[in-house]
Amino acid sequence: MINFEFLLEEQSAKEALEIILPKIIPPDRASFSLHGFNGKGDLLRKLERRLTGYRAWINDSYKIIILIDSDNDDCHALKHQMEQLCRNANLFTKTYKNHDNSFSSITRIAIKELESWFLGAPYAIKAAYPRVPEKTISRLNSLNPDTIKRKPSTMLLSCLQDGGYYKIAYLPKVEVAKNISLHMDPMHNRSTSFKVFIKAITDFFSEDANQLNLF
Repeated sequence: MINFEFLLEEQSAKEALEIILPKIIPPDRASFSLHGFNGKGDLLRKLERRLTGYRAWINDSYKIIILIDSDNDDCHALKHQMEQLCRNANLFTKTYKNHDNSFSSITRIAIKELESWFLGAPYAIKAAYPRVPEKTISRLNSLNPDTIKRKPSTMLLSCLQDGGYYKIAYLPKVEVAKNISLHMDPMHNRSTSFKVFIKAITDFFSEDANQLNLF
């Protein structure tokens, strides 16, 4: 039995994963817990101490998965920072494994924001918000959500506003995350960072995970 511990930078990620993870984690083979922080800075400040705490009591059945948004940061530098914090806590990672090829933690980045993952599933946006015009959905189907120049949360809000939703200045992230995640198929998403995140989990349950429709 695998015990996953997810460390997340915000509540919207927690809401989304509470819905998405049961779609890919067999309940008879694993359990999971989700821990949200108050933003990226809060997670990075507290991460080493939190990981050191885990190190004191976890056994080989535990896997700690850390998820953070890249925002405008350099992804390679951010990845290095997260990996270093794990190593400072004496935890081996999937990138830097123990001599027996074992590891306790996995670091993953959502590019640029969690909302990129929702933009990568236009069908789920349409299902959650049916008044969004087909031309908006078609436009999303032609985009790579990880390389758009606009801020993903701003773009998602604009798409929803095309359908008459949320005539406000800021995206209600927690509500939107819950609504769209309900309709997401984890195996069908245009975001590469989402695919990499999902594969990190499905690899534990299937030797044929690389053959799934993830890449």
